[in-house]
Amino acid sequence: MRYLVWLIVVFNLNAFGQDLTENNSIFIFTRSTALKVNYIAKDFNLSDSLSTHIGVGYKIDNEYKIYNVSYDKVENNTALICEDLETFIGVNDIVQFSIWKFTLDVNQINRFKKAIKEYLEKQIIFDKRFQIKDDDAFYCSEFVYNILNKTDSVKFGFEPISKELNEFYAIALGRKILKYIPVDFFQTFAFFEKVDEESFIVNSEN
Repeated sequence: MRYLVWLIVVFNLNAFGQDLTENNSIFIFTRSTALKVNYIAKDFNLSDSLSTHIGVGYKIDNEYKIYNVSYDKVENNTALICEDLETFIGVNDIVQFSIWKFTLDVNQINRFKKAIKEYLEKQIIFDKRFQIKDDDAFYCSEFVYNILNKTDSVKFGFEPISKELNEFYAIALGRKILKYIPVDFFQTFAFFEKVDEESFIVNSEN
């Protein structure tokens, strides 16, 4: 049985690599939810007043594959999940989503594939402490930052933000200064092209 599981994992990773070889574009996916927009986006984003969650992935056979670290989902003992677009935006209080595109060269594609595979083989947990560390705990934007950094540390170089926290956040996180990666950090790179965006009306009764 253990051998069978190993074969399935290897097959899926090999298929993943072939998919990306056929498509040299990667995509950033963001969504905004009504519950989080007034504190995550408002208090911690650089300029984007809506986005509260982020994932990274690619497109194959007209379907997006979105890798994101989830706060409330665990699949196969990991918080790193792969979703299609319908699932990614299929949350009750969604306000908006956007999709951004960038084309990679061959070397970048290979490093991108290697980085995704590396994390797929780990048991990732959501980092509720929001600490930038070299471990298996990530929050959503930290994960995407790490993938891009491993793809090309020069092209996607970004210096984490240091922010003095108010009393509420300082008590919740146990420190006065937060060093973090904002959800909208990638928007500082002019070469990402926004290819889709949609807003929704939130039902106040939900």
